[in-house]
Amino acid sequence: MKDESPFVNYKNKLCVKVRFLTSDRNPHPKSLQLITYRAFKKRMDNPDNTEKQMRNGSWAGGALVLYSSLSREYKDALTTAFGNPKEEIKKSWFADHYVADREAFDFYVAHRYGANNEHKLDLEKVEEYTYNASVLNTVIHMKNHRKEYARALGFTKLDIWKSLSNDVNAFREVPHTLPNSKDGLRRKASNYAKALNVSKKAAYKSIISGKLQNTNAKKVVDQEQMALLDELISKHTNLDNELISTIYNTVAETMN
Repeated sequence: MKDESPFVNYKNKLCVKVRFLTSDRNPHPKSLQLITYRAFKKRMDNPDNTEKQMRNGSWAGGALVLYSSLSREYKDALTTAFGNPKEEIKKSWFADHYVADREAFDFYVAHRYGANNEHKLDLEKVEEYTYNASVLNTVIHMKNHRKEYARALGFTKLDIWKSLSNDVNAFREVPHTLPNSKDGLRRKASNYAKALNVSKKAAYKSIISGKLQNTNAKKVVDQEQMALLDELISKHTNLDNELISTIYNTVAETMN
């Protein structure tokens, strides 16, 4: 698990979590401890000072201050300790929107397959599928909010799938097994999104391997049999209808 960043994109503005600056009132373990919370709060509340508070602290999230409103001294201290804020925002943007999907976990735990529903997924598969569903949820959210996503990354134009693929490959806070390629991720996410339009359960099911489903209709089709049918269809003018029907039914039986 990567370290928490003091930088956050809030209302499309680069902000800093106040607890990374203060020395009291629940400071972050890696706080720079540059000022007491009370003193800093007074500075943010005073219109004559430059520091601009963007969000008050509450149960929903800690207090935030606008990065550009901070003094050069504070900016330099933050950059030295935690890196370039814009680059850190890019790295953390995807991770900040990731949420573990408990409904997906419950679905995979309850999933049964086999002729008599006698089999269940082992815990390793449950976790893999849950992580994949959770990351795909994030991918779809990012795609649906592509303008905000592009602004956070500092782009005016964006190859959305290339960027999302890069983010998914870089996101290793959970051991997902999603495709590494841009096209592979696009296909996987598009299929998931289409199923999601039907229901969450349909989306979750779309991730499960056909071998682990009751509707294991993915029958192994012999290529030579398919080639024979293709040839039969292409040469239908040389065969009478009865012979076509006989050959078709014979091949179909072996493929069933």
